[in-house]
Amino acid sequence: MHALYTRLICKKLHTYWSEQACRGKSLSSYFYCGDYQMNNSISTPFVVIAAIIFIVLAIFTYIRSRQGDQRMIATMNNLLLPLLSIIVITIGSIFSFHASSPTCGNGIPNIARYIAVLGTILLIVVGVIRYFLSQRRDRRLITHPILFSIILVVVVFLIENLSGCF
Repeated sequence: MHALYTRLICKKLHTYWSEQACRGKSLSSYFYCGDYQMNNSISTPFVVIAAIIFIVLAIFTYIRSRQGDQRMIATMNNLLLPLLSIIVITIGSIFSFHASSPTCGNGIPNIARYIAVLGTILLIVVGVIRYFLSQRRDRRLITHPILFSIILVVVVFLIENLSGCF
């Protein structure tokens, strides 16, 4: 009887602590619900909307460039360095915020950041190899993989932002 009574009290205390953990431990824009850190910032919807708009613009740029629009191709050729800097800055921010958050060290956010890096390197290397092996030397063979790399990095940034790593 005493063991049953002790188990019920422990269960009630665990339930009470779990409920309090979801309400009481708010730290700036994050709150902890049990062992999970959740993002509760008001800026999160703006980040999601901006990322979706950025992805749509990258897809639009790819489609117009693929159709042969010379203005879009010239713009892509002029923006090659800024596009690469977008990738580097975003990957840098993805890796820099992992050190402070223990929830990001394992699971999907940890795997996603390595997928972003390896996927970006793979896409760009394949694009450069295709560029050097082609007879026409069309720069779109390099810029299109860079656009896909940007989309991949932005998606990983969204995954990490929504999972509470930022």
